[in-house]
Amino acid sequence: MTMTPARFEELRPVYDLIPIVRELSADTLTPVAAFAALVRGSEDSFLLESVERGESLGRYSFLGVTPRKTMTFARGMSVPVPLLREELVPLRVYDEESLPPFFGGAVGYFGYGAAGWSERLPDRHASSDVPDAKLLFFDHVIAFDHLRQRLFVIANIFTNDPAPAAELLTLAKHRIDEIVHLLRAAKPDLIPLPFDAPAVDFAAATTRERFVEIVSKAREEITAGEIFQVVLSQSWSAPYPASEALILYRALRAVNPSPYMFL
Repeated sequence: MTMTPARFEELRPVYDLIPIVRELSADTLTPVAAFAALVRGSEDSFLLESVERGESLGRYSFLGVTPRKTMTFARGMSVPVPLLREELVPLRVYDEESLPPFFGGAVGYFGYGAAGWSERLPDRHASSDVPDAKLLFFDHVIAFDHLRQRLFVIANIFTNDPAPAAELLTLAKHRIDEIVHLLRAAKPDLIPLPFDAPAVDFAAATTRERFVEIVSKAREEITAGEIFQVVLSQSWSAPYPASEALILYRALRAVNPSPYMFL
């Protein structure tokens, strides 16, 4: 969409966010290839995809790199909810109806530990380095519309930024140009199928005997009427280099295409 400095200044008092969008053809580019081209090293980034009913690719895929802000909520952190309320506020977005369903904002997860934010619950689990929640805030997003075979590169401008409109628009255009330049060079490595990978030994967090004991105890509590539902699980782990996360994601994606896939 075309946005001039004069038009931007007219919109500034009315809207909180003005997205600058460049639309391109995506008939020769895939989200995985785009992600591989954009991600550098181990920087924070995301890829969201979906396979509906196990048969067809969902209409949209989204990816982003270089978040503006990261919020990490470690286990036992106090008062996380007020911090979220301060950050996650409604925004007035210019021309929102013409945008893809996601065009910027927070991407991340909330773990089971987040239940303790609103209810005091006993927790006998060993301490973990995995945060209860982590959110990455992205001002720049790439959206694939698979139905129309279109690609949208979106740079969001916050109107409360006091910089002159011409400067803000120039920065947004420069960022979009940089992303498009990297996308034009997208050439991901091909993965041979079937996968010829070495065997990996996974370590269980709980022994089989202990897990069977936990299941038996849970059944007793259900029969006694103390609980009506319980989720029993344990983690399995193995060393794996973070630098190869995309390869692991591609392998899982190939053997188990699913709704709400994410990296």
